[in-house]
Amino acid sequence: MVAKLHTEPPALSARDRDSLETHHAHQRPTLFRDNFPWGDAAFTRRFTELTDVRRQYWGDAGPDVDRLDQVLAASSGRPKRVVDLCCGAGRHALEMARRGWRVTGIDISPFAIRRARGKAGVRRLAVRFKVGDALNVPADVERAHAVAILCEQIVNFAPADARALVASWGARLRPGGALVIEVPRELPPSSDDLFFMDQALFLETPCWVRYTQDADPVARTLVETFTCLPGPGEAPVTFFNSRLYYTPDDLAEMAPGRSVQTIDVPASPPRLDLTWVVLR
Repeated sequence: MVAKLHTEPPALSARDRDSLETHHAHQRPTLFRDNFPWGDAAFTRRFTELTDVRRQYWGDAGPDVDRLDQVLAASSGRPKRVVDLCCGAGRHALEMARRGWRVTGIDISPFAIRRARGKAGVRRLAVRFKVGDALNVPADVERAHAVAILCEQIVNFAPADARALVASWGARLRPGGALVIEVPRELPPSSDDLFFMDQALFLETPCWVRYTQDADPVARTLVETFTCLPGPGEAPVTFFNSRLYYTPDDLAEMAPGRSVQTIDVPASPPRLDLTWVVLR
């Protein structure tokens, strides 16, 4: 998302600088309630364009699916039935299908699902993609050998929602199945104000963004603040992203009675080291 960071702001008029400073100083996010507008189709379209069309942030899905194959090998027969939650434009789901797995991908973004279906058609892969909220289990999704919540998506859910997600999707597993959840291993530090030129993620046109990262190591929360400058003389616009860095123990408490396995995942820049929590 960030192409080049600057410790100093761009050239601004005195009026714009005062407006930015005043606006930024008065922002007080409510954890999770003020998160990125994932339900907004325009925002999720821009997010998909950034991560899928321009292929920023995430790398090849092959190593992740290799690892998932190993996780399932002990208990699941073939063909594997897998649900890929928060699947985006199908990066993991398409690789699973290429290997002959029966895959259902679910994402809240209609644009991402359209892209996923289009890529599946071009590659002649049989994948079922559905637009939906991960918190609402579709009645027509069959029980799976695995439900995967990758790309650190779990950290974007408030505790009550994460608990509901783990419980509801855990109930959709076949006997011996696994709920696989990817979590960052470490909470990143707080950071001072940084500036970058955003290529139309937050607003429809490119704009300068002031970025602040506030970490609470006790609560294991991180709040990112993105203050956008639409143009000279225009009022700033702010987006927040709250993240809760769940531990394997946190997730195990959400699924009482299930065995817990943790698998460390090597770092691949620019992402942090990760852990897979496998609940069986």
